[in-house]
Amino acid sequence: MPGTTQPPPLVGRHTERQWFEDALEKVAAGNPRVIVVAGEAGVGKSHLIHDVTTGRSDEWVVGVGHCLEEGQHDLPYSPLAGILTTIARHPQGGPLVAELQAAAPGLLPLESAGAHAPIDTTSGLSQLRFFDSLVKLFGELSALQPLLIVIEDVHWADPATRAFVSYLARNVVSDPIAVVLTVRTDELHRKHPLRTTLAELGRLPTVSRRDLAPLDTNELSELLARLAGAPLPVAAVRRIADRSGGNPFYAEQLLALGGADSEMQTSGGLSDLLLQRVDKVAPASRRVLEVASLSGAQIDHQLLAAVTGLPDHELADALREVTDARLFEPDASGSCYHFQHALVAEAIAADLLPSDRRALHARYAAVLDPESSPATRARHLLGAGDNSGALEATLAAGTAAMAVGAFDDALAHWARALELWDEGTADVHATAGGRGAV
Repeated sequence: MPGTTQPPPLVGRHTERQWFEDALEKVAAGNPRVIVVAGEAGVGKSHLIHDVTTGRSDEWVVGVGHCLEEGQHDLPYSPLAGILTTIARHPQGGPLVAELQAAAPGLLPLESAGAHAPIDTTSGLSQLRFFDSLVKLFGELSALQPLLIVIEDVHWADPATRAFVSYLARNVVSDPIAVVLTVRTDELHRKHPLRTTLAELGRLPTVSRRDLAPLDTNELSELLARLAGAPLPVAAVRRIADRSGGNPFYAEQLLALGGADSEMQTSGGLSDLLLQRVDKVAPASRRVLEVASLSGAQIDHQLLAAVTGLPDHELADALREVTDARLFEPDASGSCYHFQHALVAEAIAADLLPSDRRALHARYAAVLDPESSPATRARHLLGAGDNSGALEATLAAGTAAMAVGAFDDALAHWARALELWDEGTADVHATAGGRGAV
């Protein structure tokens, strides 16, 4: 399998980095913080966090979770699955997680192979008990070693995750716990629910926020020189600066496409620009990227192989090409993959023809394990046009959400089920107890 690619160098951000490191020093001294890193897509939020936190694993327990794009929510608390799974593997955290699991089976959402859904439970534990249990777990762990929790893309957080973030911020008062949230400001429209959450958090003394601005011309020149291996002419830097608006990710894509060349013509939109890179890969590699674009935050190798249908050697060649092109990356274990940037996945998914999108969703629905997340199956069945199957899976997703006390998410699933009700079979209607029960 392809090796892990290195991220581009972090350039500039000296003030932001110092601010971040100062905040972590205060946390380590027993002053918990919620650190909000905001900015437009591609401006370098995740890169800054990665750069500051890399190498701290000896000093801190670090757990990272990703919120799923709207419409791709598998189950509530999806970012907590990755965080808790990381903690469970840590020498200090493993015994604490095992103790809580033994006391309350099924309470914690932990990742199974290739899935990001909470373990199914019929315990009916309330959301408050769930939150209390997590805060206690984090507090006990932080007494042994400072804890750094990173939740990426909170603008896509489901209601249950937003509620947990608010609860955690208000109820951790003296433990060495840092909660880092990344937010795309260009996603926060006027009525976005996160705006209220951020406004409320902003009034707490333990919450601090930093908005990342685009790079200035000197910083961009340094970034481009490091990427290219040599300084670029001033005119070339100016052209890329004008086209990218100082966005480092956008600038990197322009450089890769030859955007420093005065003869290079690029489309006006970022999606068009990203797709120019995608168009350069072989058909099998394009197939891998298209399949993965509909998977969510990341995709398991076995699932990717099953959905693409590519022979092992062709899949290996395709994966190598897309990782060498810095479009796709394996995780540390090499068993899962994710896009180098979510913008790439968004552009590819949006570019799919409706018929191609339906066919890929149908392929997912056909190969997914029947025991996988019902919300994941519902999303793919719905995308494939199988409304009857989507109704059955959506009802199951609502029941699973209720079991972990995520009432808002359950309500959303059941509201969708009512929209699909007339598409269901008599058996599905009977199992659900009729429309009135839903």
